[in-house]
Amino acid sequence: KRQPRPYAPRKPQTTVLYKLVQENLETWLRTRREACPDDDPIPAYVEKAFRNYMLCGIWLAGLVKYGCPRGCDDAVFVALSCKTRGLCPSCGAKYMVKTAMHLEQNVLPRVPMRQVVISFPKRIRCFLQHDPKRLRAVLRICMRAIEAKVHSSCPGAPRGARVGAVLFSHLFGNTLNAHPHGHFQVTDGVFALDEQGGLTFYQVTELDEQALAVLTDTIRKRVLRHLVRCDCLDAADATDMLSWNHHGGFSVDASVRIDDHDRAGIQRLSRYCARHPFAKGRLQRAGQQTVVYRFPKPDVHGNTELVCDPLELLDRLAQFIVPPRRHRHTYWGALAPHSALRPFVVLTAGATSDADSPPTDVANEQGAALGLSLGLPAVDNLGASTTTAEPRCCDPPRRAT
Repeated sequence: KRQPRPYAPRKPQTTVLYKLVQENLETWLRTRREACPDDDPIPAYVEKAFRNYMLCGIWLAGLVKYGCPRGCDDAVFVALSCKTRGLCPSCGAKYMVKTAMHLEQNVLPRVPMRQVVISFPKRIRCFLQHDPKRLRAVLRICMRAIEAKVHSSCPGAPRGARVGAVLFSHLFGNTLNAHPHGHFQVTDGVFALDEQGGLTFYQVTELDEQALAVLTDTIRKRVLRHLVRCDCLDAADATDMLSWNHHGGFSVDASVRIDDHDRAGIQRLSRYCARHPFAKGRLQRAGQQTVVYRFPKPDVHGNTELVCDPLELLDRLAQFIVPPRRHRHTYWGALAPHSALRPFVVLTAGATSDADSPPTDVANEQGAALGLSLGLPAVDNLGASTTTAEPRCCDPPRRAT
């Protein structure tokens, strides 16, 4: 009788991050709560995320058996994941890949796309880091300003034309620092329905540095006015920030543009926007109480790494955990779920033209390589088999009951 094929686990217990959390979690929880006895400084969802991460990929915490749909004895055992948002690198990578694939194949149309990155001055980041509703409101203010600027840059666009955009809210920077900002994947133009009910795309003709400077000033004025209304800033402080040079710490970058035929570029951009807050491969130990995190590039001060103790590392990781019932990306305009334009806009999502398709011989080579990796017999030009290998069950596994 054929034995089940064992699942190759990730072995998270051998990673540096897992060992640090395992050794220092209880100490971190106790010391932080002793420092603030009147108020629990660690939310319940943060503690739950750390404890769930300790069970991610561990066989003893649960597993699933996947069996062959044809009834043979082939089976695969898969360890359960924690699905923690913002902490587990494995679950974060899965979210990144699934989100990018979904956007490229089912959402983003075959039109030019532009990435707009908006960051805020340090003076107001504390109001956005710990209040998801306020950060969401600020990002919506920014998106309305972006849509108005894109619409004004599209000659001939009717008044009701809308952009299509995907908003990603980030709470982190490249140096494990708290840095709330927004990444916007915006169509480089607007959509509108013509008199016959067909969809028309009006492309942006010019979006230069002067236009971006005007957009930055508009966003600065609107965001500061919003924070004054929310009693986060005094009117005098907001007036003073409006007089600061270099747009008062507000930054708008729209230099990344993807052509309509570059679907691989769209997926790379989506993966970048949906990336995990940190890379576990950059984390290493330099001693029992010393942790080193290498930066992907030097920071503004020229530093290339962060050296801290395990408790400080847990403090930094805790602020990246996404609160419950909070979306990490949302849709805007023509891509909004209830938009009348969405059914027409997403029709071309994931579609490939003849120019994007590989030649027949290349496709056959790729198909043969994929088939061999799955244990299938080789084929020639999608025809008869060229080997006499014993056929085996290779359909996608189903969950055993």
